[in-house]
Amino acid sequence: MELSKLIDSYIEHGFGSMNKNDFEVFIFSYLVKEHAVYKDKSNFELSILLRIPESKVKRLRYESDLKYTSKDDNNDGLKNRLNKVLSKANLKFKDKQQIQFVIEDVYLRSYLDDYLKKKGYFSDTSFNREIVIINLDTLSYLMENILDKEVANVLETATKQMGRKLKFRELLEKITSDGSSTLIDLSINGILLLIKSNLW
Repeated sequence: MELSKLIDSYIEHGFGSMNKNDFEVFIFSYLVKEHAVYKDKSNFELSILLRIPESKVKRLRYESDLKYTSKDDNNDGLKNRLNKVLSKANLKFKDKQQIQFVIEDVYLRSYLDDYLKKKGYFSDTSFNREIVIINLDTLSYLMENILDKEVANVLETATKQMGRKLKFRELLEKITSDGSSTLIDLSINGILLLIKSNLW
């Protein structure tokens, strides 16, 4: 969004109708969604760039998501965010059924927690609120339901590659059973790459 359009959007709310916090959230939303310098930055990186505490970045990001994300953008955005955090997953080999990844995004973390709780699943964030630990059953459920179309494409590719049908939970277990590395890309693209490269 160009600055002139941003100003027009502000005026539509009624000039002077926003308080200081509303205006900050409004500007922050523009920066992290539209401005190349601020997009895809971590909370810490944004705190340095904006010269504000990291705690304020987290709050602004959360309020921005609540106020300025449409339902359609929300669905696509959540899929992209989930894939991004899964691309840097850690396998916990003391219990191979567990996957660990970092979610700085309070909105995404709250959404996933709520989504899982409604179906009787849960994630463990007791060590650190930003470090999420889930088992393979929970990860499978999460991906099959939030990334449903993408998972269907993965299973179709795996079926062609292996010559037999697999359930997604079974596929995840095959991919994570190696143990040669604790870091693994469990995003949709990462899983497809592993399948096509025969690395699992």
